[in-house]
Amino acid sequence: MKNKILSTLFLFTIAIGFQNLNAQELQNFYAKNKEGINIFDVVKTDVPFNGLQLRIGGAFALQWQAINHSNNLNNLINLGNDYNLPTANMTIDAQLADGLRVKLDLYLASNHHHETWVKGGYLQMDKLDFISPRFLENFMKYATIKIGQMENNYGDAHFRRSDNASAFLNPFVGNYLLDGFGTEIGAEVYYKRNNLIFMGGFSNGKLNQSVIDAEATSSAIIGKFGYDKQVNDDTRIRLTGSVYHSSKLKSVYL
Repeated sequence: MKNKILSTLFLFTIAIGFQNLNAQELQNFYAKNKEGINIFDVVKTDVPFNGLQLRIGGAFALQWQAINHSNNLNNLINLGNDYNLPTANMTIDAQLADGLRVKLDLYLASNHHHETWVKGGYLQMDKLDFISPRFLENFMKYATIKIGQMENNYGDAHFRRSDNASAFLNPFVGNYLLDGFGTEIGAEVYYKRNNLIFMGGFSNGKLNQSVIDAEATSSAIIGKFGYDKQVNDDTRIRLTGSVYHSSKLKSVYL
């Protein structure tokens, strides 16, 4: 028998965010508040290194939901109007050295999870002076290296999505039904120059890490290229393409 579902939805979200603004501005920092709107990929900021710095940020979101649904089988659970589980984020950013910082993202509470768990964390290198002074200086002037478990930079939509409780960057609050989002362990190398964007990287292809059947998996290759130019105060041109390739993964979470 054909199953037809009719539904109406009302969703109201209160989002609150904070950051530790007492700390000095971090180098090449991508903010998740209004300052991060329409910021993509990685940024290169000319901020002097002033020693070890720590920035703590957070977000809280509370959703009130009203959904009605029905079908011709009359076998759906009756829904009422109430609140979803409140969500909360915590971010820790540390500037370790000139051009070297780390990031840790925590979900304090998320959908179906009352407990705190780690979304991801990574090391970002915009200079390699910790190896030797001015090491690959001309290359690192335009390059960024990220290593860890992090959001795969596939497409641009994940820069305008709600990330658990962090909803400031998303004008529609909710995300797409098909959401190009995933976190995998790997590395990405960026090179941005003359409005051109190049990124190449790899990951182990797993969202949920496990050592079971490890021999049956292989790495995934990630790439991105594009053009991004601010023509004037009112006009911006951005065109990007992304690729994600794997050959032996049992599941592709992205």
